[in-house]
Amino acid sequence: MKVEKYRVLGELIETNKRQFVIPVYQRNYDWGKQHCKKLYDDIISAYELDRFHFIGSIVYVDQGEENKIYRYLIIDGQQRITTLFLLLKALLDLTEDENLKKEFEDILFNIDKYNDLKLTDQTKIKLKPIKSDNDQFMLLMKNDLQAIDRSSNIFINYDYMKKLISKSNALGITTKDILSGIKKLTSAVIILDPKEDEPQVVFESINSTGLDLSLADLIRNFILMTDKNQEKLFEDYWIKIENNVGQNKMPAFITDFLQFSCREIVSTKNAYIVFKNYFKTENFSNEQMLEKLLHYSAFYKAFLGNDTQTYSHIVNKKLAGFNALDQGTIYQFLFHIFDDYDAGIISIEDLEKIVTFFFNYLLRRIVCGVGSNSLRGLYKTLYNRIFADKKNLENYYDSIIQFFLQLNTKDAVPSDSAFKDALINTDIYNKKNVCKYLLKSIEDIAEDGSESKEILDVSTLSIEHIMPQKLSDYWQTALGNNYAKIHEKYLHNLGNLTLTGYNSELGQKTFDEKKQLIIDKNSHIVALNKDVLSQASWGEKEIKNRADRLSAILLKLFYIDKPQKYIQFQNDTERRYSVGENFDATGTKPNTCIFFGNTLTVSSYADLLSKVMEVFYDLDNDVINELANKNYKLASASRTYITHDAEKLRKAVEIYETGIFFESNLSANNIISFLKSLLDVFELDYSELVICVDSKS
Repeated sequence: MKVEKYRVLGELIETNKRQFVIPVYQRNYDWGKQHCKKLYDDIISAYELDRFHFIGSIVYVDQGEENKIYRYLIIDGQQRITTLFLLLKALLDLTEDENLKKEFEDILFNIDKYNDLKLTDQTKIKLKPIKSDNDQFMLLMKNDLQAIDRSSNIFINYDYMKKLISKSNALGITTKDILSGIKKLTSAVIILDPKEDEPQVVFESINSTGLDLSLADLIRNFILMTDKNQEKLFEDYWIKIENNVGQNKMPAFITDFLQFSCREIVSTKNAYIVFKNYFKTENFSNEQMLEKLLHYSAFYKAFLGNDTQTYSHIVNKKLAGFNALDQGTIYQFLFHIFDDYDAGIISIEDLEKIVTFFFNYLLRRIVCGVGSNSLRGLYKTLYNRIFADKKNLENYYDSIIQFFLQLNTKDAVPSDSAFKDALINTDIYNKKNVCKYLLKSIEDIAEDGSESKEILDVSTLSIEHIMPQKLSDYWQTALGNNYAKIHEKYLHNLGNLTLTGYNSELGQKTFDEKKQLIIDKNSHIVALNKDVLSQASWGEKEIKNRADRLSAILLKLFYIDKPQKYIQFQNDTERRYSVGENFDATGTKPNTCIFFGNTLTVSSYADLLSKVMEVFYDLDNDVINELANKNYKLASASRTYITHDAEKLRKAVEIYETGIFFESNLSANNIISFLKSLLDVFELDYSELVICVDSKS
């Protein structure tokens, strides 16, 4: 490795017979106008102050000579270098001075003085961005502005630079002055020797200092940077993965993939570390890892609703429902199910029944107000818990349903009665996505119970209260003496809600006026409004009757298909307790605990505490560190429980080798209280932590 301080133009870019190559593992050119403006202002300042200006480091690998052109693989600095090339091209296109034009051309292009370089259209230009950017960059350099994509950052920033130059020219700053400013830019240039230096290590070191790289950027670089066939792997795998998932969904896909693949709890904070450990532990080659990611990205494409051809209408509809209700946490579990369908273990009918069950299950949870914070942990080990006995694969759907029917935690399936009661008596309106989905589902059902041929488009519709949110004198009189109680109890009730495209027009109008507007402008919404239009007045009785009718429809729509075969899951040799059940742990001996999807084998309550503390640390080490900084105490205790100072504890145990210690000299019940307090700190439900104890203890 060599470190030199170079003038960016005179000693780096301007030299003939060289090309700076942006490798395929780098992200696209994505500088915005604010970044371009900052660099441009620095150039103008360097000119006006007549002094050098440092623009940061540039790191490249010297790849040697090819057809007498020296190639330099850019590891860091591509955004600045690309922007400088765009600025130089803008200056070339705006200047009318022929001598200056020649100078700009000599900077931007390799010159074949002796006709021995065998230059192509590509090698003639001193910069080669990654493929998607390079296509536009080549068109720009060839002045083919008719063919260029004007929405690309290459064109946008080139055009923006032209505007900045024109403004400077209007202020008396010439093109030559701007070039003079560019010549005063300096950089610390780090030149890596591919035989001695590891570009991946250098890259990570540079990017640990705060550059904004996404999880997908880091993983792409990790896989491709170390492979000789990086361009082939990029084309054959990475591009296809991104096309399946979409760039903005790549971090979520990778996180869900790791949740599915690894034992660790994965978050955006630790995903990159988990990925590298997984890659190395499983001894993947780069291509094997990409093959695996491509395989699961095809499923993810369907999960996101971007593949409506591979699976049936029912499967696609339920996947769209998960998206509509923002229930992407289930994807890590669906990977298992779709894998089994892909392998022929289950049929398309089985797949339909399974995704229908999980959608109905999740919808019921939301309506019944069951918190979602236990779901990630549930899904992480769910497949292994259900199919630990491989015989259960023979009764696939029944095994899943029986497992849920035998749960005694909050993750159990909400019953029909609980679901209907919540539909009738609770606030549905403020669960906006669910509310609109429920109302749309009612409207989409034909009178014979089948799916209507005319599916309602709710994108332009809003939820309307029939009894309005603010009561006018008319509505107070219409509701009677108990209008305030009726309004408070039934306002956001299912029976008082409908869909309309004319929310602002309905407002506080009288009931008759509302009915007339519904007739005039909402004739396409029939099922929801038929028992509104048939009423002469609107009050408590009408709302209750309508809620009862609509809830009966929803109960049929989102029923739980009962299993045909009984499968036993409860282990008779042990008892399971959620820490929220307030059981007396005295005299009991734990053998395992299930926490946030991790099944941990333990030998004692002290061992349980130690292992669960590590999981808490993995979940969010910043939270644990902050508790240690404060010498954390339980609200009901005076002693310290978590600290950096082991002397403050009677029996200190260190979390990994972090310098964070916790108290372990505690009774079984005090350990339970300690863990409950941490669940509160992390805003997790007590049902996240289940302790299994020997029944003979």
